[in-house]
Amino acid sequence: MSTKTFTLTAEEQNRLRKLTRKKEITEFEIAFCGHFSAGKSTILNAFLGAEVLPTSPLPTSANIIRMKNGPVKLELTGENGQELQSFTGTIPWDQVKDWGRDGATIDSITIDIPLPFLGEHGVIVDTPGVDSTDKNHAKMTTEQLFTTDAIVYVMDYNHVQSETNLHFLRELSKASKPIFIVINQIDKHDDAELSIEEFQAQVEATLEAWRIHYVELFMTSMREAHHPLNQYDAFSSRLKGILANSEAFLDGSYKRLQKGFYETLRDRISKDAENAREDIREKAEERGFDRESLEELQTLYEKEEKTRNYVEVLEEEYEDATERLYKNVHVFPYQTTELVKQYMESTASSFKVGMLFSKKKTLEEREKRRELLKIDVQDNIKSQLLYHLEAFFRTWPRHSLTNEARFDEALQELNMTLEDDFLDKHVKSGQKNNDYIYLLTKQVNDAIIREMKRLASRVVDIYIAGVKEPKQAELERINAQLANLAELKELRQAMDDIATYEQQQLEEVKEFNPKGTFDELREMWRKGYTYDDVSDATIFDSLTVSQAPEEVKEEKVRRAEKTFDEAEAAEWVEQIHALIPDIQAKAILEREADLITKAVDRFESRSFTISLFGAFSAGKSSFANALLGDNMMPVSPHPTTATVTIVQAPTDEYAHGTAVVRFKSRTALSEEITSVANSIRTSLTIDSIPKWNANEAGNSIRQKATIDYLRVIQTSLREREELIDATKLTTIDSLSDYVANEYVACFIEDVTIYYDAPLTRKGIILIDTPGVNSIHGRHTNLAFKQMAQSDAIFYLTYYNHSFSKSDQYFLQQVNQVNEEFSTDKLFFVVNASDLAASKHELTSVMDHVQDQLKQNGFKKPRVHQVSSKEGLKKKQGLESEDVSFERFEETFYEETYEELNLLGISVIKERVEQTLRTVSSYIDAQHVSVEEKAAFKNKQTIASNKLVEVEEISLRHVARDAKRELEQLSLYLRKRMSVVLYDYYADAINVSVLSDNDRKGLQMQLTKAIEDWSALGEQFLKQELAAMSVRLDYAVQRIFREWAESYEESLKEILPSLLFEHPSYQLQANIEADIPPFIEDATAYKSYIKSKRAFFEEDESSKLKDQLVSDALEKAVSVVAEAERELSKHVDARLKEMDQHVRHAFKDALTYEQHRYETLTDGSDADLLALYGKLKEAIKETK
Repeated sequence: MSTKTFTLTAEEQNRLRKLTRKKEITEFEIAFCGHFSAGKSTILNAFLGAEVLPTSPLPTSANIIRMKNGPVKLELTGENGQELQSFTGTIPWDQVKDWGRDGATIDSITIDIPLPFLGEHGVIVDTPGVDSTDKNHAKMTTEQLFTTDAIVYVMDYNHVQSETNLHFLRELSKASKPIFIVINQIDKHDDAELSIEEFQAQVEATLEAWRIHYVELFMTSMREAHHPLNQYDAFSSRLKGILANSEAFLDGSYKRLQKGFYETLRDRISKDAENAREDIREKAEERGFDRESLEELQTLYEKEEKTRNYVEVLEEEYEDATERLYKNVHVFPYQTTELVKQYMESTASSFKVGMLFSKKKTLEEREKRRELLKIDVQDNIKSQLLYHLEAFFRTWPRHSLTNEARFDEALQELNMTLEDDFLDKHVKSGQKNNDYIYLLTKQVNDAIIREMKRLASRVVDIYIAGVKEPKQAELERINAQLANLAELKELRQAMDDIATYEQQQLEEVKEFNPKGTFDELREMWRKGYTYDDVSDATIFDSLTVSQAPEEVKEEKVRRAEKTFDEAEAAEWVEQIHALIPDIQAKAILEREADLITKAVDRFESRSFTISLFGAFSAGKSSFANALLGDNMMPVSPHPTTATVTIVQAPTDEYAHGTAVVRFKSRTALSEEITSVANSIRTSLTIDSIPKWNANEAGNSIRQKATIDYLRVIQTSLREREELIDATKLTTIDSLSDYVANEYVACFIEDVTIYYDAPLTRKGIILIDTPGVNSIHGRHTNLAFKQMAQSDAIFYLTYYNHSFSKSDQYFLQQVNQVNEEFSTDKLFFVVNASDLAASKHELTSVMDHVQDQLKQNGFKKPRVHQVSSKEGLKKKQGLESEDVSFERFEETFYEETYEELNLLGISVIKERVEQTLRTVSSYIDAQHVSVEEKAAFKNKQTIASNKLVEVEEISLRHVARDAKRELEQLSLYLRKRMSVVLYDYYADAINVSVLSDNDRKGLQMQLTKAIEDWSALGEQFLKQELAAMSVRLDYAVQRIFREWAESYEESLKEILPSLLFEHPSYQLQANIEADIPPFIEDATAYKSYIKSKRAFFEEDESSKLKDQLVSDALEKAVSVVAEAERELSKHVDARLKEMDQHVRHAFKDALTYEQHRYETLTDGSDADLLALYGKLKEAIKETK
């Protein structure tokens, strides 16, 4: 019989006594919790019927206050349960609130009072705020909740999403506490900003996301009793009903508390075991091993087993990764099944097209339908199967394969091309009804899956064959490592013993685990107990307790501790700079000196680009002024002529206050005119626009803005043609003469301002871009290139501005591009927050912006509210209490600016450390043995062999992966265009646009609306192609870099001191697609509208929508296909260049390494010791 190992701690014994005591006195407790400003005490006072508890916007309850039903009595209890004071028959109510604030000496207050709804067992408990800054309050609350049967959690309307609330609720939920959630201050809700249904849906979604389970949720207002959303009466009746019937809950609730006690014991055992494991790790350190060595030993055991059984491991990985994939594949979704039906219809003998030459037309139609079906199924195979399989196989490392070329061939053969008869060969004679179509598509679907499984299995088999030799070699290395760690075997056994002991204790504490389930208790909580307290009369009836309002203190800006000191960094870099001549003086350190020099030069000449994005009216210029601390940015009053403005530090050539205005070239202006004119179905160039008659153009709102812009250019060409291709030097004070005059601004390419300010002195270049809702696509398309060139992007939206459909699509594109970057560059800024009427209103706006960004794909958007006006006032020395701009700047400098600087420092440090290691190896080499010299010679031979390998190594898989990225982006865009075209239809063609009453007027309006709709789709496609080129560029960079890093790592396993410098992997893709009008003749669709009633109520609008989307999609798909072909050519050419560059970079590194080993033992150099000391001292100073 095994000896019992588990004993309760003193604290656990105390908790167990409390549980046992609770069972004896049969109390049923409901505790009120919440953060301090939620109105918890106010609700409790209303619940009790008098102002008994202290209320304030600041934390007030400092101890536990318990309310019971019974003869009048009050007890004050101190630490460890000793009674401090008691009152019977009367209560000094004027002192109760003061006692409630005295958490230092008073642990709890128990008040007995005639409260019929509490019955014989009910107890109400008030706890300190869960977000109190006093750690004793939190401990007190936690201790109390240990024996509490249910929780009422109060949060205010503006803090439903608070992590403090959600985390605390999550913990309660994990402990299986029954929770009633009260959202107080519902009177703050403004239905104009957000409907109550949407608000409730958001709350439910948040609680579900946090896995918070609750019994019921109520919304209350203690300020407006008759507010239509106030559910206080229902809440009060429900809770009092439970308390009045609490006897029915006692047994089940006690069992649940026992379960909670059992879970805390399990947690403690696990923590004790982890502490014991930590002791073992420290013993390993005492023996000279790293803390991680024990885990490494265990990892090696596991790795040895996996390597020994590599075939089973790989096959299991493949099965695990693809089981669900194959199970869920359905290459015949609804749309594809409809194409099957259409094709099967065309194969029927009764199918006929046309009257004349009907046989030929019938065959052509049948062939067309079959081809459409085949293309759609082929796309579905790729998106549902092929891409996923390829992505999985790409996760398997390949640099050590002995049959890499064969593996590449197998991956290429993985592609499945459908034959023309892929469906016909499964067709059987008989009736072709829906049931038959279902069975047919299922049969073909299964056949496709079988074939893909066969092809994939071949890839697996080939890979297994290719890793056989490397796995055997790896097994030998692992066994050698295990031999080196043999001394740790005893400690590793001790770790295993701890695990066994832990399991034994976990078994022993099961005696505290109550038997049975809580199904009956859960059902009781769901019962609708209510209580009518109209007839209740208590001692509170004649009681009035007042309290003086407490002052609410404004939150001050909290300055974070600096992690980067520019002065210290500059001093350290200067020290490294001074060392460079010493390093350069050693011919053997030529490469090290070069890399350090480059890193130092990059840091000393560093600059960071911040780009401002946002709608024309977002206040970007005023925001830039606040950043710069002066009212100096030029403001264009015309969104169509707004220009790029660049602000940077003065130079030797351009002094502070100088502005350089660069005007568009003739070619650029002509291309812009053509692009803008195309959007209103007009063909114009720089040569033809002088004769253009603007009165013959369209008249919709969007078309009018475009026409006005073209008119401005037309006039400017007559009066200011000399500005084309010019550059003007001016001052900030005179700049408005250029940018504020739309007849000049329309010619401006960009403006560069040289300005001395704290921001620019940091090397920051500020770029104010035109509004992203500009009427022509040039501004928006340039935005994606600007994103790639930026270190940070501030996306501004004006206070209370809602995102339009176009804004949202642009944001989605921005998000997709941003996700390709290695770091999140985006900061969202709600400008002009000083316009908020109240903090509640501001919070509502911020929540709204957050929600919209999340709906548009941003998982964790960084959203800040600022007042540029107040921020500028502060920097100009004027009085302002607003700290929003200051907060935002602190966040940016901490999260991005310092991070970028530290990155530069880390690169220099890495190069210096590498040089230090190299110098150390040269010094050590002067005293090596004959055997060690032979090892150096062997390394030299290895480097020489690797030079040959680099020349021969295959990069076909890298090229294939890059091309596959392009194919996936194109497929995504083809699919997305259909959704967007349908989505834009309601914006362009709706009852407000088609307002005329006669047919001719309606048809004219419909024609213009269709043109607008088409232009929206064309602009979206243009933006998507621009975004696609940037995404492809970064995807290719990632693919090439990952391969290079993987190969570098494999080389460093045998040549640890290898110095490899990555070449540029930029694809430099640029899609300049010529997008034709999706709808060339909008008048061809005018027959769809005869009257508003018929159009909107008799399904004519739906028919038009389907037809328009079908026609436009054909053009869009063609454009995407052509863009894909052009990009594919560019990718092929660029990949060849990158292939050569990366091979050359590796050959350089290996050649240098070969030379290093040749000279490693040649002679001695006393100066190396001095250099070693300087380098070591320099590294020490960065700690």
